[in-house]
Amino acid sequence: MSSFSFRHNAPAHELICGHSRQKFCNVVSSNVRAASSGVTSSATASSSPMASVKRSVVSATQTSSCPGDPVWGLSLNGVSSRAKGQYPPVIAHPALSSPKGGRHLEQRSDAGRRRRSRPSSRTPLVHLRDHVRVPTGRPRVNLRRHMDRPEPFRDLDWDPKRARELGERALDLWVELLEKLPDLPIGRRERAEEVRAAVSLDVPDEPMPLDDLMAHLRSVVLEHSMYPGHPGFMAYVSGAGTIPGVAGDLIAAAVNQNVGGWRLSPAASEIEMQLTKWLAAQFGLPEGSGGLLTSGGAMANFIGLKAARDAKGGKEVRARGVQGEPRMTLYASEEVHLVVDRAADMLGLGTQACRHIAVDDRFRMRPDEVRRSIELDLTDRSRPIAIIASAGSVATGSIDPLNELADLAEEYGLWLHVDGAYGGPGVLADDLRPLYAGIERADSITFDPHKWLYTPHSGGCVVVRDLAGLGESFGVYPSYIYQDLDATGRGTDFAQMGPQFSRGFQALKVWVSLLAHGRAAYAQRISHDAALARYLDARATEHPEFEVMAPTVLSICCFRYVPPGLPATGPGRDDYLDELNGRLMTELQLDGRAYCSNAVLNGRFVLRACIVNFRTEAEEIDTLLDVAAEIGARFDATMRPGGLR
Repeated sequence: MSSFSFRHNAPAHELICGHSRQKFCNVVSSNVRAASSGVTSSATASSSPMASVKRSVVSATQTSSCPGDPVWGLSLNGVSSRAKGQYPPVIAHPALSSPKGGRHLEQRSDAGRRRRSRPSSRTPLVHLRDHVRVPTGRPRVNLRRHMDRPEPFRDLDWDPKRARELGERALDLWVELLEKLPDLPIGRRERAEEVRAAVSLDVPDEPMPLDDLMAHLRSVVLEHSMYPGHPGFMAYVSGAGTIPGVAGDLIAAAVNQNVGGWRLSPAASEIEMQLTKWLAAQFGLPEGSGGLLTSGGAMANFIGLKAARDAKGGKEVRARGVQGEPRMTLYASEEVHLVVDRAADMLGLGTQACRHIAVDDRFRMRPDEVRRSIELDLTDRSRPIAIIASAGSVATGSIDPLNELADLAEEYGLWLHVDGAYGGPGVLADDLRPLYAGIERADSITFDPHKWLYTPHSGGCVVVRDLAGLGESFGVYPSYIYQDLDATGRGTDFAQMGPQFSRGFQALKVWVSLLAHGRAAYAQRISHDAALARYLDARATEHPEFEVMAPTVLSICCFRYVPPGLPATGPGRDDYLDELNGRLMTELQLDGRAYCSNAVLNGRFVLRACIVNFRTEAEEIDTLLDVAAEIGARFDATMRPGGLR
């Protein structure tokens, strides 16, 4: 028996023979772990895993496949990958020989004698330096001797002076927007083809002059946009965008860190960790809780529900999947956001796995109906895994009875997930906090800072009771991100806690906003938004042309326009009001003076104002009702059926 090995000055990690770099890296990773466990090379002792790998002996034990055709198994530090059966053999070719360079392969007999290996042309080599060279089967040529050194190319590397010039002009445009914002129309009567013609440009071969570039940006910002930061914007659930958050976004883009790996984002990772722990504490979650920032509520809910599936779906569900398992079921109200159904779809459970539970007259999920649905599923041999409560539903802002749902989750051993994408930050306001009683018992909670923390788009957040559970649900450990934490002292990699490996510094705009404004100002403004919604409720109730359609709980008020003289009852009345209010909302959004959206409650179309805008005040509430009444009367004059006159 004979074997081949490198001399110590030919590092094992520079050679891959016959097989892929990934397989080689996997072998290295395997032997790093072995070295960490105390397995050392017979040729050299190592004080650390990486030193062990760098000085590892590449040895191959000859096996016979056919006469004259050697096949070699790779081992590092005396640990044979072939013997383990993990990977195909790595072929070490005896043609690697360089008397002058000191990197040559030698053959050792069992008796310890050395003799030069004879070259063979059968198997090409792949060498690793800075990259992998594709094997060609031809003799290696040192290309460095035959090529000129590339000259620098600096066109994309703008110097600080040029960066300042662009930055200052962009800052001037932003300030101009802030100055003009109250007088700009919230929305415009522009069709898609008009906007497309105005802003779509061909990408030039040569750089666009800065004046032309800024003229283009000015047109985009001031002539062809709509403005969620306008005081009159009260639609959907979109915050105005904090001023400190804009500065935070600029700095986050400037440092350009990947907050998937701690080594790539040390300060950013620690800020996100501190921020999410602080946010978890605001909900009353215990020590050891925390989470991460996401792109929005859809991804935050997906992460929370994946953690639920993996915790309650049976052993090894990540590896086995859901095929062949009892059907997993989720329980959410009829008012829950549709991203929950999408999450069930993405998790492989299917949208039918989400049981939509009836609500009461305040649009809250009924615990008795949750219990009945769970019992039916247990009888049907399904596997209930989670209850999904709403803390501020998307249509009305209702909050489900969290304590009662937590009792059910505890009784049946289910995960309690709370979707607070809109309403979650309400826990900061002292007068609203009692509405959230029981949220501290949740296993996971989601909310969107770009909603009721007002920060610039986009940013969602998920926090969990046990932060380690996210690692169990998402952790994967590729060999190419090896690190010795004992030696480096690095922190947590967020890539192991969610679906994204590449992650931006989304936490900074939230962090800077909280630091710049302080918790107390946030608490007061959130409470003020809710007070404005109650003011709208009162104004609409006393106004003869409006009808409030749902209880106002947080900062959402739902109402509809009812024209004077319309019969109180009669065939077609509600259908006509649906059509009239639909036309009214569309025209209101095009008009530009006020801006609300809609909801459908008990099958009826209603106008919906959601106040998560720190620029909105009572004046804008009055304007909304005045403009809605004006437009409604104009349409009613031409639309009302004869039978309702």
